[in-house]
Amino acid sequence: MTYPPIWHERGRRLPGRPREIPAGVHGLTRAAKYFNVDDPVPWIHELSLIDSDTLRRVGEDVWGTADRRSPSDTHLREWADRLVEQMLVEVAGRWTGQAYADFEPYVRTIKRAMEDEAEHFAVVGDTLVAVPDEFEASWVEIIQWALTVVGIVLSEIGAAAAIVAGAGLILALIGLIATVASTIAQYLGSVQPRLDAIAKAHTRIDDLVGLGTALNKQPEFPTNRSSWAPKTADRYS
Repeated sequence: MTYPPIWHERGRRLPGRPREIPAGVHGLTRAAKYFNVDDPVPWIHELSLIDSDTLRRVGEDVWGTADRRSPSDTHLREWADRLVEQMLVEVAGRWTGQAYADFEPYVRTIKRAMEDEAEHFAVVGDTLVAVPDEFEASWVEIIQWALTVVGIVLSEIGAAAAIVAGAGLILALIGLIATVASTIAQYLGSVQPRLDAIAKAHTRIDDLVGLGTALNKQPEFPTNRSSWAPKTADRYS
């Protein structure tokens, strides 16, 4: 059987020590073998590896949330303010009139690009916090259901009429576990596009800063705007 991919696509499992699995749950292995169905215990073991505390801490302290900015978020925004101010101050004594008027909005696009990048931080953080919130309630439900199934099934092993019912109970439990694992995988999978967006934004910011810095060092503002304006159409050009 194929177990649900609840770890990172690169093969790294979620951090932390396994949760304690009540001894009674392992009775499912005997019941599954008796009813000739898949054993759900390995699935439960995989879910036990999820470290809710670490995910929540990383989400809140490293990435930040919609309600609380992380130090990285705050630092990026502050750096954007300082960078824009520095660039404008350095050219203020050399470029006046239209030259300064053209350069100022361009430099401020750098600030907007950094702020947009910072916005992705909170989305990642909110997602990482949502995973343990979703998982912890589901874990309790899975363990309670597993113990209930063990109690019912083992008490009826040997009764021919109970075979279909017993197998159905175990399969229903597997379905519950698979649903929980799939939900967690979807949460974690939704983080990757945000990480990709942050990486692309960072590259774009580097280009903007590099071009702005090169202009900043010139004795006068280029008369041909096309010689320095962004070559590709985007929201910051």
